[in-house]
Amino acid sequence: MYRFIPFFFLLFNCITISQVLVIPKNYDLQDSVSADLDKDGIKELVVVYNTKTIDIYNDTTTNINIPREIYIYKLINTEWILWKFSKYSLRNCYGSPLIGPYVSLKIEKGILKVLQEGTLGTKWRCEDSYKYLDSGFYLVHYFFESGKYLAFWTTVRYNLLTGKCNYKFEVWKNNLSDDFKDWKNQKENFYKKGLRITLENRHEDDLIIITPKFKNEIYLSEKMN
Repeated sequence: MYRFIPFFFLLFNCITISQVLVIPKNYDLQDSVSADLDKDGIKELVVVYNTKTIDIYNDTTTNINIPREIYIYKLINTEWILWKFSKYSLRNCYGSPLIGPYVSLKIEKGILKVLQEGTLGTKWRCEDSYKYLDSGFYLVHYFFESGKYLAFWTTVRYNLLTGKCNYKFEVWKNNLSDDFKDWKNQKENFYKKGLRITLENRHEDDLIIITPKFKNEIYLSEKMN
Protein backbone atom coordinates (compact mmCIF):
# COMPACT_ATOMS: atom_id res chain seq x y z
CA MET A 1 0.00 0.00 0.00
CA TYR A 2 1.29 3.46 -0.88
CA ARG A 3 0.29 7.07 -0.40
CA PHE A 4 -0.06 9.26 -3.46
CA ILE A 5 0.92 12.89 -3.00
CA PRO A 6 0.30 15.39 -5.81
CA PHE A 7 2.90 18.14 -6.02
CA PHE A 8 0.57 21.16 -6.41
CA PHE A 9 2.73 23.18 -4.02
CA LEU A 10 6.35 23.65 -3.05
CA LEU A 11 7.69 20.58 -1.26
CA PHE A 12 10.76 21.70 0.68
CA ASN A 13 13.05 23.03 -2.06
CA CYS A 14 11.76 20.93 -4.96
CA ILE A 15 9.87 21.84 -8.10
CA THR A 16 6.38 23.29 -8.04
CA ILE A 17 4.48 21.83 -10.99
CA SER A 18 1.82 19.19 -10.53
CA GLN A 19 3.50 15.83 -10.09
CA VAL A 20 2.76 12.61 -8.20
CA LEU A 21 5.10 11.08 -5.63
CA VAL A 22 4.23 7.62 -4.32
CA ILE A 23 5.30 7.36 -0.67
CA PRO A 24 5.69 3.83 0.79
CA LYS A 25 3.13 2.90 3.42
CA ASN A 26 3.92 4.16 6.95
CA TYR A 27 6.95 6.12 5.70
CA ASP A 28 7.43 9.77 6.65
CA LEU A 29 9.02 12.15 4.17
CA GLN A 30 11.66 14.14 6.06
CA ASP A 31 13.51 16.13 3.42
CA SER A 32 14.00 16.45 -0.32
CA VAL A 33 16.10 18.18 -2.95
CA SER A 34 15.86 18.30 -6.74
CA ALA A 35 18.53 18.83 -9.42
CA ASP A 36 20.04 17.16 -12.47
CA LEU A 37 22.32 14.39 -11.19
CA ASP A 38 23.12 12.41 -14.35
CA LYS A 39 23.53 15.30 -16.83
CA ASP A 40 20.51 14.32 -18.95
CA GLY A 41 18.99 17.79 -18.63
CA ILE A 42 16.15 16.59 -16.38
CA LYS A 43 15.99 17.09 -12.63
CA GLU A 44 15.92 14.08 -10.34
CA LEU A 45 14.26 14.08 -6.92
CA VAL A 46 16.17 12.91 -3.82
CA VAL A 47 14.09 12.13 -0.73
CA VAL A 48 14.93 11.21 2.86
CA TYR A 49 12.36 8.98 4.57
CA ASN A 50 11.80 7.75 8.09
CA THR A 51 10.73 4.13 7.62
CA LYS A 52 7.91 4.45 10.13
CA THR A 53 5.66 7.25 11.26
CA ILE A 54 6.81 8.98 14.45
CA ASP A 55 4.21 9.66 17.13
CA ILE A 56 5.29 13.11 18.35
CA TYR A 57 2.81 12.89 21.24
CA ASN A 58 4.07 9.57 22.54
CA ASP A 59 7.60 9.64 23.96
CA THR A 60 8.22 5.89 24.12
CA THR A 61 10.77 3.41 22.81
CA THR A 62 8.63 2.99 19.68
CA ASN A 63 10.07 6.30 18.50
CA ILE A 64 13.70 5.30 19.07
CA ASN A 65 16.21 4.03 16.51
CA ILE A 66 14.02 4.42 13.44
CA PRO A 67 15.87 3.57 10.20
CA ARG A 68 16.15 6.26 7.55
CA GLU A 69 16.48 5.70 3.80
CA ILE A 70 17.32 7.70 0.71
CA TYR A 71 15.24 7.35 -2.47
CA ILE A 72 16.19 8.91 -5.80
CA TYR A 73 13.39 9.34 -8.35
CA LYS A 74 13.23 10.10 -12.05
CA LEU A 75 10.32 12.03 -13.51
CA ILE A 76 8.38 10.00 -16.08
CA ASN A 77 5.54 12.03 -17.58
CA THR A 78 4.02 13.50 -14.38
CA GLU A 79 5.02 10.75 -11.93
CA TRP A 80 8.17 10.27 -9.88
CA ILE A 81 9.50 6.75 -10.54
CA LEU A 82 11.98 5.15 -8.14
CA TRP A 83 15.45 5.00 -9.71
CA LYS A 84 17.97 4.41 -6.90
CA PHE A 85 17.55 3.44 -3.27
CA SER A 86 19.75 3.13 -0.17
CA LYS A 87 19.09 1.89 3.34
CA TYR A 88 22.78 2.05 4.34
CA SER A 89 23.60 5.73 3.83
CA LEU A 90 21.87 7.37 6.82
CA ARG A 91 22.12 6.73 10.52
CA ASN A 92 18.91 5.89 12.36
CA CYS A 93 16.62 8.57 13.74
CA TYR A 94 16.86 8.98 17.51
CA GLY A 95 13.13 9.43 17.96
CA SER A 96 12.09 12.81 16.62
CA PRO A 97 12.06 14.24 13.08
CA LEU A 98 14.27 17.05 14.38
CA ILE A 99 16.75 14.89 16.31
CA GLY A 100 19.78 13.72 14.33
CA PRO A 101 21.99 12.56 13.13
CA TYR A 102 20.61 13.54 9.72
CA VAL A 103 21.06 17.27 9.03
CA SER A 104 20.61 18.05 5.36
CA LEU A 105 20.73 17.16 1.67
CA LYS A 106 22.08 19.44 -1.02
CA ILE A 107 23.20 19.17 -4.62
CA GLU A 108 26.10 21.29 -5.90
CA LYS A 109 27.27 21.00 -9.52
CA GLY A 110 25.71 17.55 -9.82
CA ILE A 111 27.23 16.30 -6.55
CA LEU A 112 24.83 14.95 -3.93
CA LYS A 113 25.99 15.91 -0.43
CA VAL A 114 24.62 14.31 2.72
CA LEU A 115 25.40 15.93 6.06
CA GLN A 116 25.02 14.16 9.42
CA GLU A 117 26.16 15.03 12.93
CA GLY A 118 25.69 13.90 16.49
CA THR A 119 27.12 13.47 19.96
CA LEU A 120 28.29 10.12 21.30
CA GLY A 121 30.60 11.10 24.13
CA THR A 122 32.27 13.47 21.67
CA LYS A 123 30.75 15.65 18.99
CA TRP A 124 31.03 14.41 15.39
CA ARG A 125 30.13 15.72 11.96
CA CYS A 126 30.29 13.94 8.60
CA GLU A 127 29.58 14.95 5.01
CA ASP A 128 29.43 12.35 2.22
CA SER A 129 29.61 13.55 -1.40
CA TYR A 130 28.29 11.30 -4.19
CA LYS A 131 28.67 11.59 -7.94
CA TYR A 132 26.82 9.67 -10.63
CA LEU A 133 29.46 7.49 -12.34
CA ASP A 134 29.21 4.19 -14.26
CA SER A 135 25.43 3.92 -13.67
CA GLY A 136 25.71 4.37 -9.91
CA PHE A 137 26.22 6.99 -7.20
CA TYR A 138 29.76 6.68 -5.88
CA LEU A 139 31.29 8.29 -2.83
CA VAL A 140 33.82 10.77 -4.22
CA HIS A 141 34.64 12.81 -1.11
CA TYR A 142 34.45 12.12 2.61
CA PHE A 143 34.73 14.79 5.32
CA PHE A 144 34.71 13.90 9.01
CA GLU A 145 35.48 15.76 12.21
CA SER A 146 35.02 14.85 15.85
CA GLY A 147 36.21 15.66 19.34
CA LYS A 148 35.68 18.00 22.26
CA TYR A 149 35.91 21.72 21.66
CA LEU A 150 39.23 23.21 22.84
CA ALA A 151 40.37 19.81 24.14
CA PHE A 152 41.03 17.55 21.16
CA TRP A 153 39.82 17.47 17.58
CA THR A 154 40.21 15.07 14.62
CA THR A 155 39.66 16.13 11.00
CA VAL A 156 39.67 13.84 7.94
CA ARG A 157 39.35 14.88 4.30
CA TYR A 158 39.46 12.06 1.78
CA ASN A 159 39.13 12.41 -1.99
CA LEU A 160 38.27 8.95 -3.29
CA LEU A 161 38.79 9.97 -6.92
CA THR A 162 42.44 10.94 -6.42
CA GLY A 163 43.03 8.76 -3.36
CA LYS A 164 44.46 11.66 -1.35
CA CYS A 165 43.64 11.66 2.36
CA ASN A 166 44.42 14.44 4.85
CA TYR A 167 44.41 13.49 8.53
CA LYS A 168 44.87 15.94 11.41
CA PHE A 169 44.64 15.51 15.18
CA GLU A 170 44.87 18.61 17.35
CA VAL A 171 45.12 18.84 21.13
CA TRP A 172 44.86 21.67 23.65
CA LYS A 173 46.94 20.29 26.52
CA ASN A 174 45.89 22.93 29.01
CA ASN A 175 42.33 21.62 28.77
CA LEU A 176 43.18 17.92 29.06
CA SER A 177 43.24 15.85 32.22
CA ASP A 178 46.57 14.44 33.41
CA ASP A 179 45.73 11.05 31.88
CA PHE A 180 45.92 12.58 28.39
CA LYS A 181 48.78 15.05 28.76
CA ASP A 182 51.03 12.87 26.56
CA TRP A 183 48.75 13.38 23.53
CA LYS A 184 50.44 15.27 20.71
CA ASN A 185 49.36 17.06 17.56
CA GLN A 186 49.48 14.78 14.53
CA LYS A 187 49.20 15.58 10.85
CA GLU A 188 49.77 13.39 7.82
CA ASN A 189 48.82 13.27 4.15
CA PHE A 190 48.80 9.98 2.27
CA TYR A 191 47.18 8.18 -0.65
CA LYS A 192 44.72 5.31 -0.51
CA LYS A 193 43.41 4.39 -3.96
CA GLY A 194 41.03 1.81 -5.34
CA LEU A 195 38.09 2.14 -2.93
CA ARG A 196 34.68 2.11 -4.62
CA ILE A 197 31.83 2.87 -2.23
CA THR A 198 28.31 3.46 -3.46
CA LEU A 199 25.30 5.19 -1.97
CA GLU A 200 23.60 1.79 -1.85
CA ASN A 201 26.31 0.01 0.15
CA ARG A 202 27.68 3.01 2.09
CA HIS A 203 27.59 1.44 5.58
CA GLU A 204 26.83 -2.15 4.67
CA ASP A 205 30.17 -3.34 6.09
CA ASP A 206 33.02 -2.05 8.24
CA LEU A 207 35.84 -0.30 6.41
CA ILE A 208 38.81 1.03 8.38
CA ILE A 209 41.82 2.87 6.98
CA ILE A 210 45.06 2.82 8.99
CA THR A 211 47.17 5.95 8.55
CA PRO A 212 50.73 5.00 7.48
CA LYS A 213 52.72 7.24 9.83
CA PHE A 214 50.83 7.39 13.13
CA LYS A 215 48.74 4.21 12.69
CA ASN A 216 45.48 5.94 13.51
CA GLU A 217 42.20 4.32 12.54
CA ILE A 218 39.85 6.13 10.17
CA TYR A 219 36.38 4.54 10.24
CA LEU A 220 35.36 5.24 6.67
CA SER A 221 32.37 2.91 7.07
CA GLU A 222 30.76 1.33 10.14
CA LYS A 223 28.37 -1.55 9.60
CA MET A 224 24.73 -0.72 10.23
CA ASN A 225 22.54 -3.34 11.88
